[in-house]
Amino acid sequence: MNWYEEEYIFNPMRNNFIPFCWERQKDDVYCLWQFGEENHKKILLYLNTNEKRIQWTQETEKEKTLPFLDMKLTRVKNTIQIGIYRKKITHSQVLVL
Repeated sequence: MNWYEEEYIFNPMRNNFIPFCWERQKDDVYCLWQFGEENHKKILLYLNTNEKRIQWTQETEKEKTLPFLDMKLTRVKNTIQIGIYRKKITHSQVLVL
């Protein structure tokens, strides 16, 4: 992924839309995008055409909140509050050994 990022994301000869913030943990990326929604669609298409083995998906914030890894990131004024993220479950299960 380091090679891919250097070649296709942070290389100004290939990419005109270098994000303000790009933080990666293995194959999960947190990105602050400052170029608008239309250009975001363009960059996602661009990223998915460079290397067939690497395909990008996105999750956008809802109600100023975004799950990332096991964290819940919430925008409050000019800050980001961090909480614990737990996926919703439809039923309770107990494993008895």
